[in-house]
Amino acid sequence: MTLAGCRAFTFSEILIASTVFLMVVGGVLIANSVGLRMMSLTQPKLAVTGRIRNTVAQLYSDISSAKFVRVGNGNGNLTGFTNIAVPNPKEGNAIELYTTNDTSIFVRYFRDAADKKLKRMTSSATNATVVANAISNNIVFRAEDFSGTVLTTNEEVNMVVGIRLQFYQLDGSGTLLGGNNYLDGSGTPVGAGYYYKSFMLTNRIAHRAR
Repeated sequence: MTLAGCRAFTFSEILIASTVFLMVVGGVLIANSVGLRMMSLTQPKLAVTGRIRNTVAQLYSDISSAKFVRVGNGNGNLTGFTNIAVPNPKEGNAIELYTTNDTSIFVRYFRDAADKKLKRMTSSATNATVVANAISNNIVFRAEDFSGTVLTTNEEVNMVVGIRLQFYQLDGSGTLLGGNNYLDGSGTPVGAGYYYKSFMLTNRIAHRAR
């Protein structure tokens, strides 16, 4: 026996409703997956950007407080530094900063060719601290004038220190582990065929002779 006025859904209506429901659920899942993907892509970049900001702050503090600056190329490392002789262009892998006329007291930054890391050391230290990892370019520092022209003399008045760091790997965890997995803190490769085509820091820090 059936009740008067009682209606039921037809098979076609149920099929259409189920299809629409599945489409909505699928859209939500796809949107969530894309969001997670974007987060995983931006997370290491944001992390390394924060670390680079700290690097620039340290460089700014050291350069702006120096009495004079010298640039070295190919010979700046933990054990030694040689200033680029006049009249060669003042651009290279290392800088040495002096807060007084005593050149035995200094702060030195250099790109280590062995492990491709930018490092910082002081005259009183026996080892260097890592400032940035995975630097592919050897020419990191340039002594420039106000217009960006590379200096060929030991000019101190209104000299600008140009800095360029080209990364071949993003280090989101603070420790360079290598590999392609960036979710666990490993280095994310940079270059053709990877998620990031390039990642580079360029900056110019004015030095005022004291």
